[in-house]
Amino acid sequence: MSTARHNRLEQLRSNPDPLSSTTTVTASSGFSKHNDQEDDLRKKGVLSNRKDFEIELDDSEDDASDFPDGGFEAWTVVLGSFLGLIPVFGLLNSIGSIQTYISTNQLKGVESSITGWIFSIYLAIATAGSVLGGTLFDRMGRLAPMSAGTILYSIGLFTIAECTEVYQFILSFGVCVGLGTALNMTPLIGVISHFFFKKRAIATGLATIGGSVGGVFIPIMLRKLFISIGYKWAMRVLAFICTACLLMSMVLTKERLPKDEAYKRLSLRQQLLTYFTSSIDFRAFKDSRFLFCVIAIVFSEMSLTTALTYLPDYALARGVSEDNSYLLVTLMNVVGAFGRFIPNLLADKYGRFNVMISTSIIATVLCLTIWLPFGGDHKALYAFAMTFSFFTSSIFSLTPVCLSQICKTAQFGTRFSTMYFVVAFGNLVSVPIAGAIIGNGEVISKFNHFVLYCSMMSLVGLLSWLTSRFYIVRWKLRVQV
Repeated sequence: MSTARHNRLEQLRSNPDPLSSTTTVTASSGFSKHNDQEDDLRKKGVLSNRKDFEIELDDSEDDASDFPDGGFEAWTVVLGSFLGLIPVFGLLNSIGSIQTYISTNQLKGVESSITGWIFSIYLAIATAGSVLGGTLFDRMGRLAPMSAGTILYSIGLFTIAECTEVYQFILSFGVCVGLGTALNMTPLIGVISHFFFKKRAIATGLATIGGSVGGVFIPIMLRKLFISIGYKWAMRVLAFICTACLLMSMVLTKERLPKDEAYKRLSLRQQLLTYFTSSIDFRAFKDSRFLFCVIAIVFSEMSLTTALTYLPDYALARGVSEDNSYLLVTLMNVVGAFGRFIPNLLADKYGRFNVMISTSIIATVLCLTIWLPFGGDHKALYAFAMTFSFFTSSIFSLTPVCLSQICKTAQFGTRFSTMYFVVAFGNLVSVPIAGAIIGNGEVISKFNHFVLYCSMMSLVGLLSWLTSRFYIVRWKLRVQV
């Protein structure tokens, strides 16, 4: 830790009002350790203020030689991340089957626009809450956020078994499981960036396959258990399995960059103040690359999560049996496992943004040329669902890799949290809007409007990916980015 940083922390301990100072400790922002360099540059007239210096640092890159990019320890971390993402992303990939079941059983007769709030609140908290997880990960390592997240996640799943009303599902699934997901998500992804640089996309892709494994396993298991042992024990069995996966992930994962030990020596008031002033790095939005990358992720995820939530209902409306609607979700997650790995494999060779743009183009075209005109044909619907899943699964696996390409590793947790804080607002409204468009699910034309809604969000996401790439390399086409 630099002398300047140590002196600043000592000043905070002696100053009861840190806001009166001209600077702020921001452990995740990545510039505090360069205060001495900043002073020299300011004296020379190179820098006019701190913001200039921060932007200059944001443009710098990590040194590839600082990362092991392999070895037993690094791949053990990937395994731990894989196990943790089985429940974290797996449940997210299974919300369509869960939504279909409770809508026809516990919440039978409740409008889709109302039940949609259960899952939109879950998605919003899972993404916005990553602000807390990201900051704790940057400052204290992965153990603190993952421990709290595992406890909340487990409590939420166990209490879902007792839910019979909408508000109960919101509290247990939306709030409790959502917070547990948020606290685990950033550390599980972030630890990979501590060990991999050149192979980061491949390692992240392998880890996020855990989400597809969970997405395949959870719907099949629940469908069987609902029939054999009933809803309550089915949810309890799921809770036990998810808790075991999260506990194993805590044992296997680890971080490599040092924790901010000085932060722990601050008083509770100073810790809280420092946390709330540095959790979200709004200054990052001055970087057009980051701004349009966030917009792209907002609309891409809105399109994907909305489609995953209501595609089983769409299939039922088109005459697919309830059993086959669960099978549809399972097949999507099986294909999605390949969609999380193969694009990432290509991304390290041809460029992360290039591959993301390519998959977004194909996903948008699939919505408009297969789903919309031919969704009533069951073969076409299954073909669409599987190809759409393949080309959109990279949204979850390539997003953190694209982000890490335009920020330093020390900033990743806070930037990731900032990004998903914004994504949360999109997730909060996208599912209820889709539910309102669908209505009671009895009019096919309303489902066609729902398809257009998903397609337009995918198109906006595509245009934003293109814009972000433009700000990285301008008009250069044949370049790996």
